[in-house]
Amino acid sequence: MTTQTDSPTSGIFEIDAQLIAELGQLQWLKFLQDNQSFHYSARASNASFTARKENSNGGVTSYWYGYRKINGGLHKRYIGKADRLTVSRLEEVAASLAYPAEDRPKPEVTHTQVAKETVNVDYWMRKVGEMTEELRWKNEALAEAKSALEQIESQRPNYDAIAYRVLNHLKMGSQSVAGKAIYAFIKELQRG
Repeated sequence: MTTQTDSPTSGIFEIDAQLIAELGQLQWLKFLQDNQSFHYSARASNASFTARKENSNGGVTSYWYGYRKINGGLHKRYIGKADRLTVSRLEEVAASLAYPAEDRPKPEVTHTQVAKETVNVDYWMRKVGEMTEELRWKNEALAEAKSALEQIESQRPNYDAIAYRVLNHLKMGSQSVAGKAIYAFIKELQRG
């Protein structure tokens, strides 16, 4: 088993000074499964951190977090599940942990970005409007179809009432031969 000082650099990880595994390979994933933490030294200077595995859902799911102490304060960043621990993700977390949140440079928003986002919003608003109109039209068609079906149902004779009147007039019950024949005939009418 490796110690906490093992450190992947530039996508290559040395395990026990013998086995070298590329990040994402089976050896790397096995290392992550078997160990609780490791130290990552990023390509950029002064950008290293300790990655630690934390369990949730009663120990069923494991997530990795990066920790770095800066100016006496411990800072934490989410890395992801083991399969997300790639060089690019580790570099991204290292860059994020290189500065405390208050010292981190803020991204500049340009007018081009704002205009592009506005165009995207306009596009999606048009799409929502089109879909809403289509949904309204389909609801109207459905209401018309339902109304037509109800009208057809209301015009269909009440066969049970007719059978009851005929059997009553003949003074026969529904379990008699004539009653069974009438109900069989009604079933045939209802199928067709």
